[in-house]
Amino acid sequence: MKSLRFAVSYRLLVAVGLALCCLLPSAAAQQAGGKLTVAIGVPAVTLAPGKSIASIVNSITEGIYEGLVERDASGAVLPGLATSWSLDADNVTWTLTLRQGVRFHDGTEFSADDVKATFDRILNPAFELPLSSVLKVVSRVEVVDPYTVRIVTGSPTPDFLNRLAYGVAVIISSDAVEKYGADIDWTPVGTGPYRLESYVPNESVTLVAFPDYWGGAPLLDRVEFRTVREPGTRVALLEAGEVDIIVDVPATDLPGLKAQADKAVLLAPSTRVMHIGVNTQVAPFDNVLVRQALNYAIDQDGLVNGVLQGVGQPARSMISPVVTGFSPVSEYHYDPATARRLLAEAGYPNGFSATLWTPEGRYFQDRATAVAVQSMLGDIGVKVDVRVIDWATYLEILRRPVDASETQLYLLGWESGTGDIGYVLDLIFHTSTWPPAGWNTMFYSNPEVDALIEAARVTMDPDERQALATRIQEQIVSDAPWVLLNVTEETAAMSAKVHGLELLPGDVYSLKTVWLDKD
Repeated sequence: MKSLRFAVSYRLLVAVGLALCCLLPSAAAQQAGGKLTVAIGVPAVTLAPGKSIASIVNSITEGIYEGLVERDASGAVLPGLATSWSLDADNVTWTLTLRQGVRFHDGTEFSADDVKATFDRILNPAFELPLSSVLKVVSRVEVVDPYTVRIVTGSPTPDFLNRLAYGVAVIISSDAVEKYGADIDWTPVGTGPYRLESYVPNESVTLVAFPDYWGGAPLLDRVEFRTVREPGTRVALLEAGEVDIIVDVPATDLPGLKAQADKAVLLAPSTRVMHIGVNTQVAPFDNVLVRQALNYAIDQDGLVNGVLQGVGQPARSMISPVVTGFSPVSEYHYDPATARRLLAEAGYPNGFSATLWTPEGRYFQDRATAVAVQSMLGDIGVKVDVRVIDWATYLEILRRPVDASETQLYLLGWESGTGDIGYVLDLIFHTSTWPPAGWNTMFYSNPEVDALIEAARVTMDPDERQALATRIQEQIVSDAPWVLLNVTEETAAMSAKVHGLELLPGDVYSLKTVWLDKD
């Protein structure tokens, strides 16, 4: 029962991390009102559910939209817009009872029709929503009555509730779906405690309290997400009191922030695995020996202890140890001699040149990580040119189809949004999810892996599913469409006047319970 053990470990680690830095006082001690300012490293490019892979977007939309179910910081599935649910004996028919008395931001009342419209939108192939693969297990949604829906999956789906709790499945007003379809980027209509007030492209997103929220008056008047690309600038703004929370804190600044009595630091286990994605369809990366050589060239321990200054751990699979299904399958270790031998066997005894793309400010020490990889690959004769690309452009060029792709190597960090291995398998590693259909931006394809993924997708027995998950990880890691780097820890720092910040599974910061001391 390895998967259950890791799930429990995740819950304990997150609970401990949060308890140390931001204990919630009693409800009576909470103070309502005020504006919270959060400095983020990259701009939100859309607020449309199903479009963006960026966890920071989910941190924004988590206050705007709500799903039928949700997960807390421990990973437990809790009622959301559905108050209860049941699974029939056929293992494919889910019946959900909906919460009554809920209103959308446009004033319309939430009902089963909105659930059906939401799922019809995400599953509409004409919209080509990148995250639709998470819910492609759904065969149909039936409105039983205004407050009861029946969701039928095409086959048994062991992680279905986790999928429902992910940001792609949040419920949108049926009126908004009809009006905007896929393009609801900056006209969100949800049921959450905050609604969109303003958006300044590349600069800020501001939310304002929704007075008719079914859960009671929100604890904040406003929340501004301000784009501050330079990590050092984010730290300076926090220390000057101009922002209240910063994310992706530079490793060099963590000790100093921890030492400040008026600051608090959050370090929490993440589901994110940093890696170098490899375009497996272009030479020389279409040769598995080359891809394996790149993995042997990486000094993971040196990366974590040096560039990342101890924040995180070496990656032993394509998923994090806190994700259900994890197995530490990787046999790669730092061995430049083996890397050079494999390159010679592949026909590249003198190495080759390549381009490595990276964002800056999106991930913890992202550009510094890319530069370290450049140095390590240089030691085996692979001359790498590092190119920094802004985040919005980055996502666009990674999503190009194979015949239009210019990628060779690129730095990316994938988290498991649902906390289960099925998320990354369906979205990233199945042949059917080559862009633009999904996020298999490596253009990786292995029929054996596809078959194993399809089997794991419908296996309800946890032990059998774990065995399949292990085989899948072994094969993918051997095929090496990723150069494994590290499992991240989420880093955030905040003013001591901030209370109640939670890190949810999928590296999403929840602001629903955040409140501020009054000045």
